[in-house]
Amino acid sequence: MSSFLSIHGQSVTLDDKPLMLRGVNIGNWMLIEHFMIGLPWTEYKMRRHFKEILGEEAYHRFFDTYMECFFTDADAKFLADTGVNYIRLPFNYRHFEDDLKPGHFKTDGFKYFDQAISACRKHGIYVLLDLHAAAGVQARDWNAESVYGEAFLWDHPHFRQRTADLWKHIARRYKEDPQVMGYEILNEPLSPDLDSFHAFNMACIKAIREEDTRHIIVVESNEWGKKIATLRPEIYEDALVMPSLHHYPRQFKPFDRITEYPCDFEGRRIDRTALFDTMKDAYDPSLDRPFFCGEFNHGNLAVFDDLLSIFEEHRVHWTMWSYKSLMMGLVSPAETTPWKKFQADEKVRAAREGFNKYSAGFVEELKKNVALVTEGDIRHVIGQSLHQWHGVTLPRVLTYLKEKYSDDLEGMARSFALANCTVDEKKQDVFKKYCLQ
Repeated sequence: MSSFLSIHGQSVTLDDKPLMLRGVNIGNWMLIEHFMIGLPWTEYKMRRHFKEILGEEAYHRFFDTYMECFFTDADAKFLADTGVNYIRLPFNYRHFEDDLKPGHFKTDGFKYFDQAISACRKHGIYVLLDLHAAAGVQARDWNAESVYGEAFLWDHPHFRQRTADLWKHIARRYKEDPQVMGYEILNEPLSPDLDSFHAFNMACIKAIREEDTRHIIVVESNEWGKKIATLRPEIYEDALVMPSLHHYPRQFKPFDRITEYPCDFEGRRIDRTALFDTMKDAYDPSLDRPFFCGEFNHGNLAVFDDLLSIFEEHRVHWTMWSYKSLMMGLVSPAETTPWKKFQADEKVRAAREGFNKYSAGFVEELKKNVALVTEGDIRHVIGQSLHQWHGVTLPRVLTYLKEKYSDDLEGMARSFALANCTVDEKKQDVFKKYCLQ
């Protein structure tokens, strides 16, 4: 592809012609998440404990193989055949920078970026680079690399400056590459201060534009991409900025409780109209910019289908979460693979079930008693307690991995290679319905 994507009004364009972007996230690769790989806690802690418990050589046998095989030419071809024309590539800042050496950029991240971009170039797929976890942590969640529920990005200017500097470094590398669709400043921000949030976005836009004036910049709204009103008009002074939302219907009542769809629930019809209503705070059709839904999913195929039809009707560009995962994936490691066998092992399953049982009980007691000391939002307290439970469980699981399964770490990592995965064909059919039209 020799032309850069651009923006004209509410359209993304290629050579001045509207182009609808339809794709998937390549989650669980350049930022690994616990429920997607089947290990507790954050990627940072997974890697550290893996190295401490199994040793340096075992660490590289597993993680080097995992990174090499997770997204390859075969994956890009599969996605292109499904009709996907772009991917969102979430990444962890730690691939580029160590906290003990801020400002000294590593080459590891570019190695994997180039691996993905090269494969996508061959098959006509654009790549959006998405900073999923920033230095200092932008939200109290595991996918932001929050180990204990901390989120320091908004409290300390040096973390925000490091993020802007990282984007400048990345933009310098890819400013001449039209295969890169653009840069997404930050995934699912949760800033308590909208002035700070706005200043951060403007600083990152400025840093990118000092190196690159041709790529699209995606800016996600605050509160996990749910509040479009948190993005201020000044960001749109840059003609190539587009807003982003995330949308998981289960986070909205009654989609968290219904078992059938469409249906009648408590005197209300729950259908496509009700589904669209759940987007009202995240989406503003009056804005003269294209909208991008960076993440969405739902286990009910009828809901999933209706979501895509809503995005298509309103010209909201979309990437499903996620392509490859133990759960929520378009493809998943087959039951016969070494990693799935490890996950199904009695002791590993007992650790997982024990975590679910006892952490849930702890949270319930916390909910009952925390009202004695506060009437405020206790979600951060609950999140912190679950992080602690992850920390207790991870060493136990890795110790068992070392004792029984360490002879085939490469084979376990290759469980995530496409050749060893099964396809969710029903979900793929829905994809094709919209991607190949």
